[in-house]
Amino acid sequence: MTITGTAIANYTLTQPTLSANITAKTLTVTGAVAQNKVYDGSTSATIVGGTLSGIVGSEDVNLATATTGSFASSDVGLGINVIPSMTIAGTAIGNYTLTQPSLTANITPLPIQITANSGQSKKIGEQDPVFTYLITNGSLIGENFISGALSRVAGESVGKYPILIGTLTAGSNYSISFISADFEISNNIGIENADLIMIKVYPNPVVDILTIQSAKSIKEILIYSNNGQELLHKVFNNASNISLNISSIQKGYYIIRAVTKENQIITTKILKD
Repeated sequence: MTITGTAIANYTLTQPTLSANITAKTLTVTGAVAQNKVYDGSTSATIVGGTLSGIVGSEDVNLATATTGSFASSDVGLGINVIPSMTIAGTAIGNYTLTQPSLTANITPLPIQITANSGQSKKIGEQDPVFTYLITNGSLIGENFISGALSRVAGESVGKYPILIGTLTAGSNYSISFISADFEISNNIGIENADLIMIKVYPNPVVDILTIQSAKSIKEILIYSNNGQELLHKVFNNASNISLNISSIQKGYYIIRAVTKENQIITTKILKD
């Protein structure tokens, strides 16, 4: 500060003691893009590109290269908000703050393939069984599950009927491709005595170890959920007395299907306790 006037020679000026703030300048990001992804059960997002705008002169400030963010929702959708976690680096970062850009991206359904089991059949006049299937490509994430049931082309005459996807669904986060198989209705003529193909499954309810006894030699045991999803498949050397550890299966009702060495299929139900 200075003084003016005709008498300034008669005076000296003492400068006042003052203070003020220099606040950080706000930088913005242009050109950043949040990438679309296939459903994976998480909200993690990847952000690519981006240029800082607002740097003073040639100060050493740059946008960090490894850039991540979070989707507002982990579920499938279009134009989902993505919350960036972009950072700046360089020797002059103390002079700046960063405004995160507004971004959106899509989460698309996860493809899975479901295949109807071949060899499913019944005798004419019987009720349809629960149609069984296997996930043959892809897998469900976390605690997601398949609901609904397979169906088939209508008809009760002897012949083959294609199995249909019916009401089977894994929810909107998955896209199902379905591979069909034929369901066969055969004639009752020549059916064997029921006593010869009966199996004994115990204990029922069962906790961990399931015992299966059969008058016929068994070459395969399959366990399905109530809607037909294959959960366990064991192959045996024509056994007639089998102990099966099913401790990994959750509580609930399940379908047990035994295949004999003559390719007869014997089905019953158990309760896992």
